[in-house]
Amino acid sequence: MIKESKEYNTSKELNEYFFLIYFTNIKEIQDNDIKFKNEKNNPKCIFTKKIEPKDGNPKLIKIFKYSFEKKEMMKKNFEFSLSSKEYQLEIKNKKEKSFFNFVFQIILQEKGIFKSKIEQNEINIYDQMNYFIEALNRNKETDKLDLLYLDSIFLYSKKPNFHFLITIFVNVYNTNYCSKLLEEFNKKIDEPLQKDKIMEENLDKYKEIFVDICQNTEDLISSFSLNKIDFYGLVLCYLNNYINEKYQEKFNELYKNDKDTLFEVLLKYKSYFKKQINLDTDKLNEIIQFAAGKNYKEFKNNGLFYLNNITIFLEIIEKNKENNN
Repeated sequence: MIKESKEYNTSKELNEYFFLIYFTNIKEIQDNDIKFKNEKNNPKCIFTKKIEPKDGNPKLIKIFKYSFEKKEMMKKNFEFSLSSKEYQLEIKNKKEKSFFNFVFQIILQEKGIFKSKIEQNEINIYDQMNYFIEALNRNKETDKLDLLYLDSIFLYSKKPNFHFLITIFVNVYNTNYCSKLLEEFNKKIDEPLQKDKIMEENLDKYKEIFVDICQNTEDLISSFSLNKIDFYGLVLCYLNNYINEKYQEKFNELYKNDKDTLFEVLLKYKSYFKKQINLDTDKLNEIIQFAAGKNYKEFKNNGLFYLNNITIFLEIIEKNKENNN
């Protein structure tokens, strides 16, 4: 389904931000209301959720919205009490030439003779993004989603992560923000932390969305002026690793209708295809010829990647030798 999305005018930045706190000692918490101290203008809780995963600790998640003046937007400290315990919260909110409307990392300490840090890194940034989306929808503030997408894409550019990439993509693929995300994906193509941890993440829940995307690829590319190679690169990468039968279907469709785009994707994103790509000798030969036709570096670094069988390698070399005689 295609939908329009306006580009958010960043010159009209809202003087507010959103942040997430979670606690794991849920059994000890009798009162779920955080009480802030000595603040005329306190953050307001807009979302509370208890989660009890099969693996890991149960958590009490709370998301707050804080309205502020621009002079205090880069750093802020709060003190609050919860279930007879005292806490100190520190938010560092600086972003290049701007500030985050959605803060993905905070510092939380329990007060006492010795301050003890309360861990706030167990919830990954992609899960935080989903909680922010849930909070905005529940609080009827969907007009802030544009700001969340911008902050998420910026954070991804600094901390590339495949799961975070896919989480953003499934939310912006049919908006004007998709082009920016693909631009960052292209820049981070060789990041080991991204390309080496694709199969370690549980991304099965997005299968239906990618099936829908496959039915509208050309419309999406046209409607939002997307880079075709990077768009297909990301889509085929997900399909190869999570919906292989759909990958084969899309592969054959591109091979029939847009062979050059397919070959560009195979060469550029080769290390993202974790499941073996079975190519017959004719297709392998075409890819090698395509790579060699670009330049020797492309042939050596990318084209030869697919020739991991010595018999096929010699067969193709011999075939190209015959063609050049």
